[in-house]
Amino acid sequence: MARRFSGRQLRTARRISGLSVHQVADRVGRTCWSVYAYERGAAQPPIEVADALADVVGAHLTDLLSDDGVKAVDCLTAGSFGIRPHPGTGYGQESQVRPRPYPHLPTVGR
Repeated sequence: MARRFSGRQLRTARRISGLSVHQVADRVGRTCWSVYAYERGAAQPPIEVADALADVVGAHLTDLLSDDGVKAVDCLTAGSFGIRPHPGTGYGQESQVRPRPYPHLPTVGR
């Protein structure tokens, strides 16, 4: 079965590494719109770009591939990529306090 580049895996690895789409795009020499398209699955990157994307997010290229026709597994654990989460991202950590969804708005008493 053929393997394809998985945008879902790229997005997950990017978030775990604590990088923005703009940072990834700058490091691989692509536009942020290209990286968005790769993450959404709207475009498949050339093999050289896919390898560069894997290097930037700290994953192996094989971690960013999925079997053709099989939905990619959305792994939210850093261990599955062999990388450590970026400090302060909250990924890989259990948080007891949920952030307010709109911190710029004042809180209203209940």
